[in-house]
Amino acid sequence: MGARLPRCSVRRCDRIARVLTLCKSHAKQRADRAFSLFIRNRDGRCMASGAHAGSLQCAHVISRRYLAIRWEKQNAVVLCARHHAYFTHWPLEWLEWVD
Repeated sequence: MGARLPRCSVRRCDRIARVLTLCKSHAKQRADRAFSLFIRNRDGRCMASGAHAGSLQCAHVISRRYLAIRWEKQNAVVLCARHHAYFTHWPLEWLEWVD
């Protein structure tokens, strides 16, 4: 009989633990949350308007689908929810603003 593989410590998750006591999905989720809090606390206001308008969000300059740069500080800015939604739906304006 082989050794039993460790399971994810998140309640009701039966996946195999890969990172410490978490499965890959939950480890990525926790890393995203910690990174977002760091970025929002670093700047503290919307970079597009300069004001603290509404809820602040962490916006990635280059899509977070690319894991190599997903948690790079230079790849993230703070935007209010309104500007984040605007730039999400208007990618050409986003590129212009980033430049």
